Amino acid sequence: PFCLQACAEALQEPEGAERLKVRFAALRLLRALGGFFTLVPLDAASPIVEQLHAILPLLIVHSCHTDAATRRVYSEALAAVEPLLRVKTWLTDCDAISDVGCNEHTTQLQAAVAALEAGHKARLEAYVDGTAMQLAASKEAHVRACAALFTGLLLDALPEERIEAHLRAASNLIAALRDPDPRVRALAARAAGAAKLTGARP
Repeated sequence: PFCLQACAEALQEPEGAERLKVRFAALRLLRALGGFFTLVPLDAASPIVEQLHAILPLLIVHSCHTDAATRRVYSEALAAVEPLLRVKTWLTDCDAISDVGCNEHTTQLQAAVAALEAGHKARLEAYVDGTAMQLAASKEAHVRACAALFTGLLLDALPEERIEAHLRAASNLIAALRDPDPRVRALAARAAGAAKLTGARP
């Protein structure tokens, strides 16, 4: 748990060239820990599982990073974590994706949300909050755009009675509509339209 917490803290730090090596080291350690934990039965309520769920949105949205090496390291860490969470997001072959928001990328994100909804519906609200951090903090426009699209898909999957979570997700998308990068704004608008923020949702 201590090593995993150290990984999580390193991944949550602000982005920057000087922190890239630290992030890569944390991701490689996370991948190694994933291999170790496959040998150790984990209870669903284990603190380790909780920590992994907390960083899952970060791994998902960074799996579409424009830098191939970065994308590969995040994708490998995601692939190592998935079996421990008993979920398959179908995002481990992101090297084939030409651009964030393309049909293939959107289809993969939809499959990821469907898998999370089927296996961890009660955690969707936490995933919304985790993804919001990447919307606000990432310096990589592709990552913010992916986070906007992911937020819209999560919003559509949230249980109807989770009104506060709906409002938070909608607020995150509205903030993304003001992003300085036009690609992020375009995907946020598409995600907002798909989630029917015009009034059909709370």
